[in-house]
Amino acid sequence: MRSRRLCITTLALVLLGLLWGAIPVAVHSNTVHPTVINLHPDGPQPKVLTVTEGTAVLWVSHLSPTKLVVVHLTFRDGQRVAQATTTVAGYNSFVLEKGHFVGRMEGSGGKVALKFLTPGEYAYTIDHQAHLTGTIVVQK
Repeated sequence: MRSRRLCITTLALVLLGLLWGAIPVAVHSNTVHPTVINLHPDGPQPKVLTVTEGTAVLWVSHLSPTKLVVVHLTFRDGQRVAQATTTVAGYNSFVLEKGHFVGRMEGSGGKVALKFLTPGEYAYTIDHQAHLTGTIVVQK
């Protein structure tokens, strides 16, 4: 009886953990993780992010209410951004497509990341929507 109760309790905790993990919540940066930009239906937060060169930036999608299954984060100045950044292990990365630098992620909880190596301003859009734009400002 005791082992059955322990088994049921363990199963309940595992299921609770799986359910909790499926609920998208805002991700916050700390010293171990990249600097975070949360993508919401009303735009990225923060809209303008200033970082120092060598900083990794992580975008986290909370766009499931917009019915976007796949979210495209696009830097229009693709070649320049590709040369000024590098991938971050463990996250979706970006590819050059028709002159743009594009990262794809799931609409609910998806993540893409880049490390910015070169100072400058880098503007991006989400799914080519004018109200879903942001800028990364990289300083020395």
